[in-house]
Parts: sequence; C-alpha cells; structure tokens
Amino acid sequence: MLLPSLLFGTMAAVTTTSEACDAAWSAWNTALYTAPETAPILASLHYSMVLFDSNGAVCRQNRDYVVGGDPIFLAAVDEAAQDIDVDVGLCGEETVGSVQGQGGFGEVTVTKVVRMTSVTFKAFPTRQCYQGPITLTVSRGSTVIKTRQMTLYPRHRLALQVGILHSKQHQTSFGLVKRGDKSFILDQSTTGKGPEYVAALSFYALPRYLRHFGGLKGLYKGRDPVHEGGFADRLGGIVTVGLTHPDQRAGLGLTYEVLPGFDFIAVKEWVKAKELVGVDPAAEFKDTAANIPTRDVWHSKWTFGISLDLLYAKRLLTR
Repeated sequence: MLLPSLLFGTMAAVTTTSEACDAAWSAWNTALYTAPETAPILASLHYSMVLFDSNGAVCRQNRDYVVGGDPIFLAAVDEAAQDIDVDVGLCGEETVGSVQGQGGFGEVTVTKVVRMTSVTFKAFPTRQCYQGPITLTVSRGSTVIKTRQMTLYPRHRLALQVGILHSKQHQTSFGLVKRGDKSFILDQSTTGKGPEYVAALSFYALPRYLRHFGGLKGLYKGRDPVHEGGFADRLGGIVTVGLTHPDQRAGLGLTYEVLPGFDFIAVKEWVKAKELVGVDPAAEFKDTAANIPTRDVWHSKWTFGISLDLLYAKRLLTR
C-alpha cells in the first residue's frame, strides 16, 4: 500500500508505479474522450498530452513535442494527494482553460485499484502555445522538483518560394535587321519552350482550407510541415509572378510537395506580349525601331515547373 510519510514537517515524495501511471493515463484519456469539448480534439490527433509522476518525471505522453496553437493537456499522478503543480510559463499568445475557455477537469478519482490504493490524477488547465521552446515546470508547493523542455513546431499557412516554369510563353520584342540597304522588322523574342523564373506564394494544405471554408470545422490553423505530410497537407494553391517582369507575367495554380521544401507546380499562366499592328514584317520598314507599331495582348496557357521554399533554401545555403 502506498502511503505518504512526513519528513521534517514536509510531505515526502511517493514513488509512482508503472501500474499507477497506466491507470491514471487510461482514466485521463477516458475523461478527455468523453467530454464534449475535448473529444473532437483527441479525435483530430492535433494535441500534446503529458502525464507526470509524483516526482515530476514524465511517465506517459502521446508525443514529445508541441505544435503551435495545438492544445496542451497536462496532468500529474497524485496517489498521495500531494500538492503537485505543473506550469507552462510564457509561450506567446495563448488561451488558458480548455479550448472553449472553460476550466480543466480538476482532480478525478480513478476507479481502477492499484495495490489496493485508489489512484488519482490532477489535470491542469489546457494551454495553447505559439512560441518555443516550452518549459514545463513541475513543483510541489513552492519547491520546483523538475523542469522539462519541449520543442515547439510552428504552423504555417503560406510559404514564399522561387520557381522555374518550363514555358512556351515569353516576353516579345521587335527590332530592325538590315538586308542590303533596306530595313525589315525582326521578331527578337525567344521561341520554343524554355525556363521562366518566378516568385511564388504557396498556400499549404488547400483541401483543408476548402473544408474549413465550407463550415465543416473552425478556422484552419495552418500546417506543421515537419509532422503533417498527408496528401491533403502536401497539396496546395500557388500564385506566381515573373521575377524579371512581375507586371507582365502572373499565374494561378496548384502545387504538390514531393520533398520537404521542394514542389511540383502546375500553373495557368498569363503573359503580356506585344504584337505588330498595321505593318507587314516581310515589307521594308522605313522608320526607326522605336517607332515599330505594337500593342499589348495577354496570352494564357497551362505551364508546369518546380519551386523551392525560400526557408529551406536558406537552411541549405547556411549549413
């Protein structure tokens, strides 16, 4: 039977058994899964859950990291009703209490009996963090008994990228060429398919945006690129503009991440080009190149290419 004892007027630590951790973990999961405000969160798997033993060590956890904005559930095995407390500290903008703004579950008595002793756990207010690393401080009364750091992975909605399109659409220009003593208009534009360089803004996880906009869930919080690599997470939307002539080349399309930071892109591209007006290029042109009559026209076509996330590119270059 596990009993608390007094030592120099304070309560001595009680060693938590593996059975007690299992019992508290099971009961805590049951409490969260059966509570209307937390059941959808656990079903989504977007949360961190850490259970401490009576000495402040982690005895159970669902993952050893935190994702920005995801709920952090904290509890401690409290077999001897010791004054255990767990604090997250400052970690950016956050919501204290449960995700809906309500309090925690308090102290719950578990029906399972371990070594003839009723096992209890204390659940603390749910936290959400946006800046890391996160320091979890476990204390008994006013005495800190353990600290633990957890890495925080931020969520992202957008990524700034640079890309190369294998495009048949290029900017056009006209000049003059001499043939004997006569001048003729020459199309100096690039012909055939070739590389066009673009800057791009990629929207992560487009299907998840559409699902949230459709009212099926709350506001989409963004993607954790490190741990979320499903099809819906990798498929995104993309907007492109030309690097050299951003006012003459723009695109809208889809992107799919094949490797971290490396995407295949398909873009419906609009390119402003020039075309001759009222002149025959086969006929002699008796004016200067600056006075060749042209007008601007927009052409559109689907184009494919690749893009690289600038954040990943920076990491590769600074290794």
